[in-house]
Amino acid sequence: MKNNGTSNFTLKHGNATTEGLTTPCSGPLPNGYSPMRLDPSILLGTGGDNSPYGIGKFFEGAVTSGYPSDATENAVQAAITAAGYSSSGGGGVQQNVEIVGGRSGKCVEVPNSSTSNGTRAIIWDCNGQTNQQWNVNADGTITGVHSGLCLD
Repeated sequence: MKNNGTSNFTLKHGNATTEGLTTPCSGPLPNGYSPMRLDPSILLGTGGDNSPYGIGKFFEGAVTSGYPSDATENAVQAAITAAGYSSSGGGGVQQNVEIVGGRSGKCVEVPNSSTSNGTRAIIWDCNGQTNQQWNVNADGTITGVHSGLCLD
């Protein structure tokens, strides 16, 4: 989603496995929304109830400065596609993978090397320890190398 705050609102979406973006909506701001006043926010996922059974979606994206051009948006989509996500779950297994935040540079880890079901993963400084190592399985699940715990 992007808007210039004075006249235009555009919504685009894409698939992480294919290049190209779809634009279902682009046009003038709705009546009463000019100029637009927004509080800044970032949404990276939806759903889930913090239980081991919670289901949600994670969104890949980027934060840009100002009103991005179509070329910038297409470059972000191309970078996401190049990451090689798979929706089929039919790839090979990737073992001993660190999950690292792009901007923070911090890793997803199991605190205190816990092996207890229901343990929540945390974000921490990368240190190469086994509690920060994950296997990406052929069915798309992610399990801890040391803990055997599954990331939901």
